Amino acid sequence: MTTAPEQPFAISVIPPDDWHKVDLHPEKRQLQVINALQPLRYQLANWESAYPMLRNYLLTTMAQAWDTGMRYQITTKHNPATSADSQLIANFTITFLPRATTTGSPAEELDQVLEVLFEEQQQLLDDETLEISRVQLPNMGPALQAARVGYVPTPDGVAKTARIATLRTYIPAGRHIVLAQGTSPQTDIADPLFQIFAAITSSISPA
Repeated sequence: MTTAPEQPFAISVIPPDDWHKVDLHPEKRQLQVINALQPLRYQLANWESAYPMLRNYLLTTMAQAWDTGMRYQITTKHNPATSADSQLIANFTITFLPRATTTGSPAEELDQVLEVLFEEQQQLLDDETLEISRVQLPNMGPALQAARVGYVPTPDGVAKTARIATLRTYIPAGRHIVLAQGTSPQTDIADPLFQIFAAITSSISPA
């Protein structure tokens, strides 16, 4: 359950049994990123060039996310006794965002988010994909999901040395939008990953 005092309200989420919670406090961020990426060392042939990109991307994303309301993260556990090639590497976060409109209904909120996602879709490279869909969550109601497979963004555009699979779900919730996001560098199994992320998202409910 997320209960940080900075949160506007509390929610509950049911994580998979073999995932663990990450300490998002800024002082712990460097260690968390190192631990999250270490299993990739023997999976990526271009580790030496991909690692700095992934590390900087995660550090920047975590810093920006904390500033904009991220208060919950879980990630898959790494088993050193098991081959890295056979292990799932992923993380899932929940962020509290300000509303897209000041007076709009949940439907109008989602329409505003949809416009932003359409703009993002137009800027994709030829070998990137972004699929957008409307969903109905069992405990939170209507939401938008955006499933993307593409390159890791950088301040200069994209880094074609690393790709990432991300499922984002935007959920109107009172005076905020809850962003539930699952991310993994294992883009070759993006579809099964999106199913896992969607299942975790479906477990979210008001506490």
